[in-house]
Amino acid sequence: MIRRLSRGGSEADWRQFVEDYWGPICRFAMHWGGLTAADAEDITAATFQALLEAAMTMTASIPAMNRELAERINAEAKRDPHSPYAGKFVGIANGQIVAVADSWREVSRRLRQVESDPGKCCCIEASADYDAIHEVWSIP
Repeated sequence: MIRRLSRGGSEADWRQFVEDYWGPICRFAMHWGGLTAADAEDITAATFQALLEAAMTMTASIPAMNRELAERINAEAKRDPHSPYAGKFVGIANGQIVAVADSWREVSRRLRQVESDPGKCCCIEASADYDAIHEVWSIP
């Protein structure tokens, strides 16, 4: 469940997390912080709010992390023809390389196994010149 929550989590995941941890955090705050039940509830609510906000920030930044990693991989592959990524298709999910393959099909299959949300994934053809402009005059 923690892994799912670190990737944004579903409403059911968050509900289960709150059900599992609300009581222990309240009891911890009351025992170790010497707080009243009401104050412990306030502290627990603030803790969960901070966790939710952090998760939302992390989820929003996943495409940026993916893009940054893709740019680094592509730069390496263009600079070093012996790079393990040179001429390969690379799949990235949640800011991590999850597939290096010879075909788009293989990379997309692996990405679907690792992450069901396509918004948290990207694929690149390492060594490709993504800055180049290609004109298409006709489609066969």
